[in-house]
Amino acid sequence: MAERHPIMAWASLVALSLAAAGLWRAEVEWHGWGGLTWIGYFHWAVPISAGVFIAWIAVFCGVHPWWKRAALIVAEILFAVVALWAAKRMMVEYFYTGANFEQMPHFWFDNSGPVASWGVWVPGYLLFILYPLVPVLGCAIARAFGVCRTWKHWLVSNVVFLGAYPVAYAAMGLTRFGWNHDASIHTIKTGFIVPLLVVGLGAAFLPMSGQSSAISPPRP
Repeated sequence: MAERHPIMAWASLVALSLAAAGLWRAEVEWHGWGGLTWIGYFHWAVPISAGVFIAWIAVFCGVHPWWKRAALIVAEILFAVVALWAAKRMMVEYFYTGANFEQMPHFWFDNSGPVASWGVWVPGYLLFILYPLVPVLGCAIARAFGVCRTWKHWLVSNVVFLGAYPVAYAAMGLTRFGWNHDASIHTIKTGFIVPLLVVGLGAAFLPMSGQSSAISPPRP
C-alpha cells in the first residue's frame, strides 16, 4: 500500500511514466515520423500504458476491502475509456483541419475561412475544456473511494497535470524541434508531455506527508 511504501510508490510511478513515454515514442517512430501519420492509426501504447497504470493504482491505492478496490478499478477503467476516446476524437478534429489555438478567437468574428465551422471549432474548444477537467475528475473519483484525502493531493495532481503542456512546450526549445508552429503538436508527438500527465494523475493516489491536513476531519 502507498501509505506503507511511499518511496516505492513514487519511484514506481515515475518509472511507469517514463516507460509510457518511451513506448509511445517507439510506436510513433516505428510507424513513421512524417507529418500527422501519428494521428491516423490506433496507438497500442495508450491502452497498454493505461492498463499498467490502473494496475499500479490497484497495488498502491490502499483501498479496502477487496470489493471496494475492485469498484475503484472499474470506475478508473470507465473514466480512462471515455477520456481517451474524447481526447483522440478532439485531437483528430483539431490537428487534421490545420486549426490552432491562436486562430480560435477569430472564428467568433469571421466564419468564412476554410476551417471555420462548428464541426471544427467546437471540438477544438472542448479539447481545452477537457484538459483541466481530467485531473479534477480523477481526484474526485479517488476521493469518492477515500484515497485523495488531502488538499495537497488535489493541488499536486492538478498542478503537475496542467503544467505538463507548458513544460513539454518549453522543452521543445532545447531539442532539434525548437519552438515553431508545430510545437503544440510535438509536445504530444514526441511523448514529452506523457510523464507529467501520468505523474499528475497518479499523485491523487500517493501519500504527500504524514502531517498533511485532511480535506475533512476523520470520523471517530
